Amino acid sequence: MVDITIKGSQQDLLLTIYNILGEVMGTATINGYVELNVSDFPNGLYQIKMVNLQGKEYFTRLIVTK
Repeated sequence: MVDITIKGSQQDLLLTIYNILGEVMGTATINGYVELNVSDFPNGLYQIKMVNLQGKEYFTRLIVTK
């Protein structure tokens, strides 16, 4: 499990996780906090994109190792 907390967020964000090939691995709508189950994800580097209601995009990375 991965916990993601967005400090200061007062609106919903659409979160999308992409693998190294750009394929969508999962999506969620978050409002400050979300718990994601990545147990089925292979080890590797993933890109997380979050988009707010105004269309502003935020990016971060996730490394999965087991």
